[in-house]
Amino acid sequence: MHCSTDNRGRPVALALTPGNVADITMALLLLQAVARPHRLIADKAYDADSLRRWLKEGC
Repeated sequence: MHCSTDNRGRPVALALTPGNVADITMALLLLQAVARPHRLIADKAYDADSLRRWLKEGC
């Protein structure tokens, strides 16, 4: 299960995938389903140049 939440921890976008799908694979899809974030809290599984570029483009 992949999920993005609002600032209160409430789910706002959810995706169910097989267990072998990496978190970073779903990151952009989930983030694009909601308003562009001002801040992002994520673990090292989300450390990808493509995600960093997408986030910087919105600033």
